[in-house]
This record gives sequence, structure tokens and C-alpha cells, in this order.
Amino acid sequence: MIDSFDSRALRYVDCYGQRFMRPREFRYNVLAVGSQLAVTERPFRIAVSDRGGDQMTQHSVSLSIRDRDFVPDQPDLTIALGDMVMWNCPLPAAWPFAVVGDQEFFGSTNLVNESGYSHIFSAAGDYHWVDANRARSAGWSACATRRSGPRTTSSGGASRSASAPSS
Repeated sequence: MIDSFDSRALRYVDCYGQRFMRPREFRYNVLAVGSQLAVTERPFRIAVSDRGGDQMTQHSVSLSIRDRDFVPDQPDLTIALGDMVMWNCPLPAAWPFAVVGDQEFFGSTNLVNESGYSHIFSAAGDYHWVDANRARSAGWSACATRRSGPRTTSSGGASRSASAPSS
């Protein structure tokens, strides 16, 4: 069974989420894996207002491809302090990509403060994971088939978010 999950190379079965805890403007781009070092342009914007609500709101950004570039459905997004933005490209034929922000904490290639990653498993089984950025975290995610509803997952070691399609 082959089912890789890696936040450094997002696919249509993956999501990257970032929570924004400072009021300011954050610039970013969505790039094919491998091009993030060569491309410095950050054409998309998230503006974080200083008015946070009582509860965090999740904002979903869906990616499409236009002229060989990834394009968010909300290229200029304003959110409240403490809100989360979740990126996904639902196109199975899309090449692996990374969300690259203008700050060290903001990017799918290195999950740090207030960020997350989710993956949809395509088959039941036990999946070993290792933190590729040398944080010495590792563990197992178990994905079991159920007759209806989401599949269940559990992890040993540090936690990672994971979900699977229903059968």
C-alpha cells in the first residue's frame, strides 16, 4: 500500500492550516514544490484585523490552476485576530505544492506555531510518520475502515491531524 503524506509537498488529499495571532498583513504564494527557493513573489494577501472574536473562525481557501500557476479563490482575505486559514487544492491532477509565506512561521514546508496539516488516507492500514525537519518527532497513524462515516485515526508520539474518506 502506498500512501504518502508530507506537508512539504501538498496534494489534493492534504490541507495546510495556519492560525494568525498578530494583527498585520501577511503576504504569500502557492508554488509547485521545488520552486519556492527560486520564486520570491508573494502576490496574495491575508490582512489580520486587531479585532478578534470570542471564537476562532476557519476560512477555507480553495486553489485552482490558471496558466500553470496556483490561484486561490480568495487572493485577498481579511480575517480577525486568532482566525485560521485552511488551504486545499481539490484537483487530483495538480502537481505537489507548498504554501509559502513572508514570515518564517508561515508556510506548509515547516509546521511550527499555530499551524496544522491534514491528510485523507486512501486505504486502511498503519502509517509511520517522521518529522522531516529534524524535530525528532515520529509516530504511527492507524486508519481503520468503517462501514459508514469517517474512518478513525490515532497517532503515537506527537500528534498530527488525519482523516479519511468513508467507504
